[in-house]
Amino acid sequence: MKELFDRFKISKDPSFDEKLNKYNVIKLDWNSEYQNIEDQSTLISHVVRKIKKELREGFQDVSLDETDSLADSILKIYDKTGETFIILMDEYDVLIREKSDEKVFAQYLRLLNGLFKSDTLRPAISLAYLTGILPVVRDKIQSKLNNFREYTILDAISLAEYVGFTTEEVKALCDEYDMDYDECRQWYNGYHQRGYELYNPESVVMSMISGEYEGYWSRTSSYEAISDRIRENFEGTRECVVRMLAGERYIPAIPIARR
Repeated sequence: MKELFDRFKISKDPSFDEKLNKYNVIKLDWNSEYQNIEDQSTLISHVVRKIKKELREGFQDVSLDETDSLADSILKIYDKTGETFIILMDEYDVLIREKSDEKVFAQYLRLLNGLFKSDTLRPAISLAYLTGILPVVRDKIQSKLNNFREYTILDAISLAEYVGFTTEEVKALCDEYDMDYDECRQWYNGYHQRGYELYNPESVVMSMISGEYEGYWSRTSSYEAISDRIRENFEGTRECVVRMLAGERYIPAIPIARR
């Protein structure tokens, strides 16, 4: 595994060798799970069953019962082995965006509550990282995730340089692929925060590969996924979008929530 990271900056971090391969990782792509299950009413039980199956195969010395919840299974492993987990959830908000069945959503909230609001389980989880296009303060989910710190595209705090390609990274790519940096900058440097000029990674990569500058990011998902939120004008979203389309710079007047 080490060789996968040798060419990246992270491999030079003093804690790299200390933490490499020291954690069990549970990774979930909720959008993929949601879209690929025929009976969506069984979504949560299906996902939990798959994870518990892997846990039983990976920790055969630990007695894990079929009736154990996912949280109970993780806690049993921690109690027996001392090993901790990292939980990664991509598109955690898909059930909100898709306006899923109330019963399924309630099951989902119970799952989140069991994993992230339990003081008993807390020592067994070294890190939980959730991604989504909706802030955690919306859609009745705050009570389940209010112990998280929220990083947004408007203010990624200490992660600012990692939410997009930096100027130095884009210049290096333009040199490597013989592309004009100034034109690339005109197309893709959409964000400025914490002293960084940030570029959309998808668009930059695709332009380097194709040799053409186009709006690649707009092709990755449907506008409908965010259009309802813009129309609702949550915290002035519609006004700030209009201003940015007009070429103005938007600085949020409302403090970004941090958890």
